[in-house]
Amino acid sequence: MKNRIYISLALIASAIAILSFESEKKLEDRQVMDLLSVENIIPFDSSSRLHEGRPKIEWICYGQRFEHECEETSTLHSAQSFLKLQHAGGIDSIDVRLGKGSKVRYFRSASSNYSGDRIDSSGIVLSGFTFGNITSASEGNEIENYLQEAERIYKIKPRIRIDSAFAVNNPSARVCEVIVCDSRGRIVKKSVIKAANFFEDFNSGYDGNYKDNFNFLGMGDTSMLSILGKALETGTHNTQIVNYTGEIRIRWYGECDLWIDRVRIDDLIADELLDPSVSQQYEWWIASEAKFLVAGNKQGANRFDIQSYFPKGVKQCNVACVNYVSNRLTAYEAECSKLYSRTAAAGRNF
Repeated sequence: MKNRIYISLALIASAIAILSFESEKKLEDRQVMDLLSVENIIPFDSSSRLHEGRPKIEWICYGQRFEHECEETSTLHSAQSFLKLQHAGGIDSIDVRLGKGSKVRYFRSASSNYSGDRIDSSGIVLSGFTFGNITSASEGNEIENYLQEAERIYKIKPRIRIDSAFAVNNPSARVCEVIVCDSRGRIVKKSVIKAANFFEDFNSGYDGNYKDNFNFLGMGDTSMLSILGKALETGTHNTQIVNYTGEIRIRWYGECDLWIDRVRIDDLIADELLDPSVSQQYEWWIASEAKFLVAGNKQGANRFDIQSYFPKGVKQCNVACVNYVSNRLTAYEAECSKLYSRTAAAGRNF
């Protein structure tokens, strides 16, 4: 059965090599369909690690999320960082109303409608938001090694807001620019976020709340906030595992006030897993896994502490996905156990 998995993964790798940036969704769909075809149902017992026989669950556990808070006083920067977050202007602020008490970084423009004498200078105001594909302590697992070699697509999600009245009256105003650099500091992509990109559509306007996904469709621009990991590669590699790191910088144009809470970078696995509104596919995988384990082995909730099945540890960027899968398995296990008990008592199959 493992040979079938290896062959399938090899086929995906060859397909990925010919896909372009515009085919990013097709790339992910092909990877998902491969794992959906795996019928690797192996009895689970106390001597088995969960991921050794469960490729679908392991796949989603290795999704990557990098998250950096923007406040100068924050200590919650990613453990993967190779740079210290740099600030130029702005102040830490508690956004009570629209931020629900969150601490954010606030930049005040000359056209501000809010009281105050300070005017911040435009330019690169934040830098040092790092992300990338880095070999982990658990190197040697087949699926993780495959994911290290496969092409990653990262979605960049700065959580920001602007004044809603300004946005409606100045839709073409430039809010900020998201700049992506490789590990040598060379710029590989620039994406400008305009006031109009905060609108859900041309007719709905903008309510002033924080957003981390922006509407670039129909606005006449191509500033989509995603990038291929391949664009970050530098130099030559001595192994088959490709390591690359990138840095996000934020340029503020000073045309309007800006509140920025954090910058998040998700690969496509984390994007779909941690935002079920994007896709229900991974949620279905988790529910099916819980049903199988409960029906076949009557596992208890304590058996779904997934981190215990990674004895060498997981990378910081995998923790969000691992924790999500663990929590959802535990929740589904409780429901499946109740259903199992009822159907068993009634003499029916689960």
